[in-house]
Amino acid sequence: MLVRVMEALTIPIIDTKFISGKYTSYSFCYQLPRKKQKLAILWNEEPSLKSFVFAMKACQQAIKLHPQYNLILIRGENLGTPKNKCYQIFSNIFHNSSHRHLTAELDSIYYLKTYYRLANEAIAGDLVLGSKIITLPQLQILVRDNQVLKQCRLLQELGIVISPLKKATDKLDILAIKDLIFNLVQVNQIIGKQQLILQVQQQKLELAEQQIEQLITELNREKRIAIANPDAPLEEQIVSKVI
Repeated sequence: MLVRVMEALTIPIIDTKFISGKYTSYSFCYQLPRKKQKLAILWNEEPSLKSFVFAMKACQQAIKLHPQYNLILIRGENLGTPKNKCYQIFSNIFHNSSHRHLTAELDSIYYLKTYYRLANEAIAGDLVLGSKIITLPQLQILVRDNQVLKQCRLLQELGIVISPLKKATDKLDILAIKDLIFNLVQVNQIIGKQQLILQVQQQKLELAEQQIEQLITELNREKRIAIANPDAPLEEQIVSKVI
């Protein structure tokens, strides 16, 4: 479902096989437009921790073979406890690293499943709008032009769609979050942009990576912080306090 959506949004799929063996069909790689960063996804919702430990071992091996990729695990199921081998491997991979763990909420699943069903109908020639049969390319154009997937939270987290920053509410106070980012830079003095984003995400503020990036850019534009090499790939960018 996710690959089909990415195709509709013209996101380049580099390879549909990142992890070898049993979990090959659960993974793929992609690259965001205008960025050199390569990303790999494993989506695994098998509830069995025995199966999950094999998935984590496969991830370990894949990361060794493909160090140029940042891995994103999508999983809402149990991760185990610190006593479990699967959780220990998970922790080694995803804690304090550029690899990320995301959970797909139900509304995101509905977005993906709805488009997937429509795409299958278009491929079969059964998708009709009024009296006109809609082909898959026509459906993809409709989806892009009308931005119907823009509110899908999972796609936002993956950097595939960018939604406008929410206005300050009881949940999110944008000015306070900008102050948080500013203070993190002041404490660290010099920090990798990717690591800064991770530190903000650890605050559980329900912000997508693209939203955090936008706030960092605003702070740089306001000359409250400095980005030494803004045109470099994300993992190479350096953020520092303004002297």
